[in-house]
Amino acid sequence: MRTVPSAMKRLSAESSSLPTIIALTIALLASGCGTALAAKKPEPVYQDAILKDFHTEQQGKHCSTSGDTNGTIKADTDSDGTTNGTVTATTTSSTSCTPRMVAFYTVVMGDHTFTLSPTESGGVAAGKGLIAATGIGAFFLKKNSVLYGVLPGTPIKMRSEGGTVYIKVGKRESEYKIVAMQ
Repeated sequence: MRTVPSAMKRLSAESSSLPTIIALTIALLASGCGTALAAKKPEPVYQDAILKDFHTEQQGKHCSTSGDTNGTIKADTDSDGTTNGTVTATTTSSTSCTPRMVAFYTVVMGDHTFTLSPTESGGVAAGKGLIAATGIGAFFLKKNSVLYGVLPGTPIKMRSEGGTVYIKVGKRESEYKIVAMQ
Protein backbone atom coordinates (compact mmCIF):
# COMPACT_ATOMS: atom_id res chain seq x y z
CA MET A 1 0.00 0.00 0.00
CA ARG A 2 1.27 3.42 -0.94
CA THR A 3 1.50 6.22 1.45
CA VAL A 4 0.22 9.68 0.54
CA PRO A 5 3.74 11.21 0.30
CA SER A 6 5.00 8.47 -2.07
CA ALA A 7 1.89 8.79 -4.28
CA MET A 8 2.40 12.57 -4.41
CA LYS A 9 6.03 12.10 -5.47
CA ARG A 10 4.97 9.70 -8.25
CA LEU A 11 2.17 12.04 -9.41
CA SER A 12 4.60 14.94 -9.35
CA ALA A 13 7.11 13.01 -11.46
CA GLU A 14 4.43 11.91 -13.95
CA SER A 15 2.91 15.39 -14.25
CA SER A 16 6.31 16.98 -14.92
CA SER A 17 6.77 14.69 -17.93
CA LEU A 18 3.20 15.39 -19.17
CA PRO A 19 4.02 18.83 -20.60
CA THR A 20 7.01 17.32 -22.40
CA ILE A 21 4.84 14.59 -23.94
CA ILE A 22 2.20 17.14 -25.00
CA ALA A 23 4.87 19.44 -26.47
CA LEU A 24 6.41 16.54 -28.45
CA THR A 25 2.98 15.46 -29.73
CA ILE A 26 2.15 19.01 -30.84
CA ALA A 27 5.54 19.39 -32.52
CA LEU A 28 5.10 16.09 -34.36
CA LEU A 29 1.62 17.03 -35.58
CA ALA A 30 2.72 20.52 -36.55
CA SER A 31 5.65 19.24 -38.58
CA GLY A 32 3.33 17.00 -40.59
CA CYS A 33 0.74 19.74 -41.09
CA GLY A 34 3.38 22.33 -41.91
CA THR A 35 4.67 20.21 -44.77
CA ALA A 36 1.16 19.81 -46.14
CA LEU A 37 0.40 23.51 -45.81
CA ALA A 38 3.74 24.55 -47.31
CA ALA A 39 3.19 22.47 -50.46
CA LYS A 40 2.89 24.90 -53.34
CA LYS A 41 0.00 24.80 -55.74
CA PRO A 42 1.33 24.17 -59.23
CA GLU A 43 1.63 27.28 -61.36
CA PRO A 44 -1.08 27.48 -64.04
CA VAL A 45 0.02 26.78 -67.60
CA TYR A 46 -0.93 29.50 -70.07
CA GLN A 47 -1.12 29.21 -73.84
CA ASP A 48 -0.26 32.08 -76.17
CA ALA A 49 -3.29 33.67 -77.79
CA ILE A 50 -4.23 36.88 -79.59
CA LEU A 51 -7.22 39.17 -79.16
CA LYS A 52 -8.75 39.26 -82.64
CA ASP A 53 -11.88 41.39 -82.12
CA PHE A 54 -14.43 42.63 -79.60
CA HIS A 55 -17.95 43.98 -79.64
CA THR A 56 -20.81 44.67 -77.26
CA GLU A 57 -24.44 43.64 -77.54
CA GLN A 58 -27.52 44.71 -75.64
CA GLN A 59 -28.94 41.88 -73.55
CA GLY A 60 -31.86 43.17 -71.58
CA LYS A 61 -32.12 46.29 -69.46
CA HIS A 62 -31.39 47.57 -65.97
CA CYS A 63 -34.37 49.53 -64.64
CA SER A 64 -34.97 51.47 -61.46
CA THR A 65 -38.11 53.11 -60.13
CA SER A 66 -38.55 55.81 -57.55
CA GLY A 67 -41.66 57.51 -56.27
CA ASP A 68 -43.36 59.61 -53.61
CA THR A 69 -46.81 59.61 -52.05
CA ASN A 70 -48.23 62.82 -50.57
CA GLY A 71 -51.64 63.28 -49.04
CA THR A 72 -53.93 64.66 -46.41
CA ILE A 73 -56.27 63.11 -43.88
CA LYS A 74 -59.44 64.86 -42.74
CA ALA A 75 -60.97 63.19 -39.71
CA ASP A 76 -63.72 64.02 -37.24
CA THR A 77 -64.62 62.22 -34.06
CA ASP A 78 -68.27 62.31 -32.99
CA SER A 79 -69.61 62.33 -29.41
CA ASP A 80 -69.70 58.50 -29.35
CA GLY A 81 -65.92 58.35 -29.99
CA THR A 82 -66.28 57.12 -33.60
CA THR A 83 -63.81 58.65 -36.01
CA ASN A 84 -64.73 59.12 -39.66
CA GLY A 85 -62.82 60.88 -42.37
CA THR A 86 -61.35 60.98 -45.82
CA VAL A 87 -57.89 60.45 -47.19
CA THR A 88 -56.66 62.20 -50.29
CA ALA A 89 -53.35 61.05 -51.74
CA THR A 90 -51.28 61.56 -54.83
CA THR A 91 -48.54 59.17 -55.92
CA THR A 92 -45.90 60.06 -58.46
CA SER A 93 -43.23 57.75 -59.72
CA SER A 94 -40.73 57.46 -62.50
CA THR A 95 -38.88 54.56 -64.00
CA SER A 96 -35.64 54.82 -65.91
CA CYS A 97 -34.01 52.02 -67.86
CA THR A 98 -30.59 51.69 -69.40
CA PRO A 99 -29.49 48.96 -71.77
CA ARG A 100 -27.52 46.06 -70.27
CA MET A 101 -24.48 45.78 -72.47
CA VAL A 102 -22.44 42.58 -72.60
CA ALA A 103 -18.93 42.44 -74.05
CA PHE A 104 -17.85 39.65 -76.38
CA TYR A 105 -14.19 39.05 -77.20
CA THR A 106 -12.89 36.94 -80.09
CA VAL A 107 -9.63 35.23 -79.14
CA VAL A 108 -7.47 33.06 -81.41
CA MET A 109 -5.33 30.35 -79.81
CA GLY A 110 -3.54 28.13 -82.34
CA ASP A 111 -6.11 26.80 -84.81
CA HIS A 112 -9.05 27.57 -82.51
CA THR A 113 -11.16 30.72 -82.35
CA PHE A 114 -13.13 31.41 -79.17
CA THR A 115 -15.85 33.94 -78.47
CA LEU A 116 -15.65 34.79 -74.78
CA SER A 117 -17.72 36.88 -72.40
CA PRO A 118 -16.58 38.00 -68.93
CA THR A 119 -18.19 36.18 -66.03
CA GLU A 120 -19.57 38.10 -63.12
CA SER A 121 -17.16 37.07 -60.41
CA GLY A 122 -17.98 37.41 -56.73
CA GLY A 123 -17.54 41.14 -56.16
CA VAL A 124 -19.18 42.16 -59.40
CA ALA A 125 -22.14 39.81 -58.95
CA ALA A 126 -22.69 40.98 -55.36
CA GLY A 127 -22.62 44.65 -56.28
CA LYS A 128 -24.47 44.33 -59.58
CA GLY A 129 -27.85 45.49 -58.24
CA LEU A 130 -26.38 48.46 -56.41
CA ILE A 131 -24.22 49.46 -59.35
CA ALA A 132 -27.13 49.18 -61.79
CA ALA A 133 -29.44 51.13 -59.49
CA THR A 134 -27.01 54.02 -59.17
CA GLY A 135 -26.59 54.38 -62.93
CA ILE A 136 -22.81 54.03 -62.81
CA GLY A 137 -22.84 50.39 -63.85
CA ALA A 138 -21.46 50.99 -67.33
CA PHE A 139 -18.19 52.21 -65.85
CA PHE A 140 -17.65 49.46 -63.28
CA LEU A 141 -19.09 46.41 -65.06
CA LYS A 142 -16.76 46.87 -68.03
CA LYS A 143 -13.79 46.97 -65.69
CA ASN A 144 -14.26 43.33 -64.61
CA SER A 145 -12.47 42.28 -67.81
CA VAL A 146 -8.70 42.47 -68.34
CA LEU A 147 -9.52 42.69 -72.05
CA TYR A 148 -11.45 45.94 -71.59
CA GLY A 149 -9.54 48.62 -73.49
CA VAL A 150 -7.10 46.12 -75.10
CA LEU A 151 -6.72 46.57 -78.85
CA PRO A 152 -7.16 43.74 -81.38
CA GLY A 153 -3.85 42.12 -82.28
CA THR A 154 -2.57 42.24 -78.70
CA PRO A 155 -0.86 39.03 -77.52
CA ILE A 156 -2.48 37.58 -74.40
CA LYS A 157 -2.23 34.44 -72.25
CA MET A 158 -5.08 31.94 -71.95
CA ARG A 159 -5.73 28.91 -69.73
CA SER A 160 -8.67 26.70 -68.87
CA GLU A 161 -9.57 25.25 -65.48
CA GLY A 162 -12.71 23.31 -64.70
CA GLY A 163 -14.76 24.68 -67.56
CA THR A 164 -13.75 28.30 -66.96
CA VAL A 165 -11.36 30.19 -69.21
CA TYR A 166 -8.87 32.62 -67.71
CA ILE A 167 -7.22 35.40 -69.70
CA LYS A 168 -4.09 37.10 -68.44
CA VAL A 169 -2.87 40.48 -69.63
CA GLY A 170 0.26 41.61 -67.84
CA LYS A 171 -0.17 40.60 -64.20
CA ARG A 172 -3.98 40.82 -64.19
CA GLU A 173 -6.29 37.88 -64.85
CA SER A 174 -10.06 37.62 -65.46
CA GLU A 175 -12.61 34.80 -65.79
CA TYR A 176 -14.55 34.24 -69.00
CA LYS A 177 -17.18 31.85 -70.24
CA ILE A 178 -16.97 30.35 -73.73
CA VAL A 179 -19.91 31.56 -75.83
CA ALA A 180 -18.77 29.93 -79.08
CA MET A 181 -15.78 27.97 -80.38
CA GLN A 182 -14.61 27.24 -83.95
